Amino acid sequence: MSVLACSGHLLIDLPIFMGPLVLLVGWLLMMTRRARRSEQSEQSENALTPAYVAEVGNDLMGVHA
Repeated sequence: MSVLACSGHLLIDLPIFMGPLVLLVGWLLMMTRRARRSEQSEQSENALTPAYVAEVGNDLMGVHA
């Protein structure tokens, strides 16, 4: 019976104390995912430019400009 008595307090206290923590962790995960997606899109854009291809080709051949 004591477990049921404590559950009422937990149902009230958990959102109060854990709510901000859950929001903070969710916000950090969202920002991390956004940053990774933007890095991937920048890398894919750079990989297709002729200047980038020439730079990588020169690096592979050992030519330094």
